[in-house]
Amino acid sequence: MLDLIRKKQKTFIVKVVFWTIITAFIGTIFLVWGKGQEQNEQLTVAVKVGNIDISFDEFRIAHNNLYNLYKNLYGDTFTPENEKQLQLTRQAVDMLVDQALLLKKAAEMGIKVSKDELVSAIASVEVFQVDGTFDKKRYVEVLSYQRMTPQDFEQMQRHQMLVNRVRAQIQGQVQVTDADVVAEFRRIMEKINLAYVEFDPKNYLDAVVLDAAAVERYYGENKEQYRIPEQVALEYVEISAESVREQIDPTPEELERYYQRHLDEFSIEEQLQARHIQFKVAPDADAQTRQDKRAQALKVLAELNADNFATLAKRYSEDVESAAAGGDLGYFKRDTFGAAFENAAFALAIGEISGVVESNVGYHIIQATEHIQAGYKPLEQVRGQVVEGFIADQSIKLAYEKAIDAYNMNRKQGGIVTVAQQLGLSPLKTGLFARNETIGGIGTVPELGNQAFGVSEGNMLKPLKIRNKVVLAQVTERKPSYIPELEQVRADVENKVRLQQAVAMAEQQAGAAVQTLLQGGEIAAVAPSAAAVKETGLFARTLGGVVPGIGPHEELTQAAFSLSIEHPVAEQAYRQGNNFYVIKLKQLQAANPAELSQEESDAIEAEVRRSKQDAALQAVLDEKRQSVAVIIAPSILNTLKEE
Repeated sequence: MLDLIRKKQKTFIVKVVFWTIITAFIGTIFLVWGKGQEQNEQLTVAVKVGNIDISFDEFRIAHNNLYNLYKNLYGDTFTPENEKQLQLTRQAVDMLVDQALLLKKAAEMGIKVSKDELVSAIASVEVFQVDGTFDKKRYVEVLSYQRMTPQDFEQMQRHQMLVNRVRAQIQGQVQVTDADVVAEFRRIMEKINLAYVEFDPKNYLDAVVLDAAAVERYYGENKEQYRIPEQVALEYVEISAESVREQIDPTPEELERYYQRHLDEFSIEEQLQARHIQFKVAPDADAQTRQDKRAQALKVLAELNADNFATLAKRYSEDVESAAAGGDLGYFKRDTFGAAFENAAFALAIGEISGVVESNVGYHIIQATEHIQAGYKPLEQVRGQVVEGFIADQSIKLAYEKAIDAYNMNRKQGGIVTVAQQLGLSPLKTGLFARNETIGGIGTVPELGNQAFGVSEGNMLKPLKIRNKVVLAQVTERKPSYIPELEQVRADVENKVRLQQAVAMAEQQAGAAVQTLLQGGEIAAVAPSAAAVKETGLFARTLGGVVPGIGPHEELTQAAFSLSIEHPVAEQAYRQGNNFYVIKLKQLQAANPAELSQEESDAIEAEVRRSKQDAALQAVLDEKRQSVAVIIAPSILNTLKEE
């Protein structure tokens, strides 16, 4: 249970950090939308809250801070779609409005910030300091970078201090009693077991009698979902690179040039072949253990020479795998065994033996046996690979040249049939396909599809390289988007109507079952013949709105935990997807406050206090919002409508 509370505390801490960052230049932490009035008023400010004006600069800073925060949180995965979903404009306006409302509350409460307090607060900001002391030049430079004058910043800082003080005063009045702690403990730890019956529409499908009028009505109301998109068909020829490769006869100069241009394909990384004798030391070993292992390594080192290294490695090395091979590690590159080991190993001459080398896994004695320097494989060594690469490269180019020549000769007259005859190929057909669909015989090639939908019927498309071939195509048919007649989609429409009516039957049966239970009936008696009464097993609120056996369902969870032994039946059926659930409390396992430790009690008290403080502050904001007009500039309102 304490882990749960700590998890909640961590969540709270994250929120505090989140909003602390955001409110570096803007106010408050609550995101509740105020009710605007007279929104058609022409404003020269972003938002007007009563007699408080919020400038477009303040709005820009608020919005930018939010954007940068989310950008830092999500990194490269932060997209314009995410930005829209997060409603950054709304969040920025909400925060600024709440700040203004708290400023009004501060004035009502007589809360003030003196000039000395303001100066002291600004001077304590680290970003304005040099060597720990406030520096006016740095202060002006930082504000200039933020496109802000000292006067504007000081006013905003004063407002922030006022907001902080009024918030602290409101929240400081909150009291948490022992009874509050016990009640929250009971709420968190209470467990319930539900008996439930599932009403699945699939079990009612056979009972549905299709009504022709209902089928026609459904089709009429949902025609658009059956719309067939615009389609085109192509006739095309393929010129493969393989078909022209025999025409490629590379010269020595061409091979040399290809080799030089593709040197990265023939690079050789530096590699070392070495043996080692390892003396393992655990990361948490004490100093004496380390000293003993090092002494053991030094003793073996004294016995070593170039001829007996493999023999002693088999005898002494604690690296079992390499020891069996005389300590041989094979060839390895840098960044394989760690810097300490590799710096010593790569510095050795062939046959040379190192001293005792310490790494993160213990001590080693290393002998270098072979060393391959970084460089490039010579042309003669990779000639076959170079010839093959050159021919493959030139073949596709030659295939494209043939295709572009045929395209230029026939795009105005002749067409794809003539092209096929000239090239000695047989024309192929794709069949109809829609934009972004797989093209029959060719595959998914967005560029080809875009070309096809951008020209009229009868037009040829520019040749396109697709893997190891070139495709030259002509649009032979174009079919505009249309809605099929009912008969063409009747089977699907009837299935949809049948399911729709089955869902209605399931809902009706579930509702009737609830009434029977409320009148004292047994849950087993209301279960459909195809369903059995199931149980969730004991579970707590800590599952976060998930009901075992049913799944995530916040509304059902809230209803379930409001049930009691006296009133065990939920007063409605709950829908999950197309299924309906009727629930009844079977077992209630109350929490025992006597099991509450002092540490848990303190953690719960802190959690309850935060919750009450948030509620107290929210109540003030709600009260102020009822009496203050909020007017938003039209340009911002338009953005809000788009979010």
